[in-house]
Amino acid sequence: MRRWVNAYQSLANELGINNPSMIATWRSIYLSQGIEGLSRPKGRPPIMSSSKPNKRIN
Repeated sequence: MRRWVNAYQSLANELGINNPSMIATWRSIYLSQGIEGLSRPKGRPPIMSSSKPNKRIN
């Protein structure tokens, strides 16, 4: 296990990533879901679409 931690740290340093655990997360997602798992958008979806006009309450 310690070997992987050192590898993640080295790779993070090479790529300029501040969080080596992010690489471990990417690896885990890749192993369980394949490349498609890495291409899914992350985060919260927008609450309101920008194409809808805003309703004004008087």
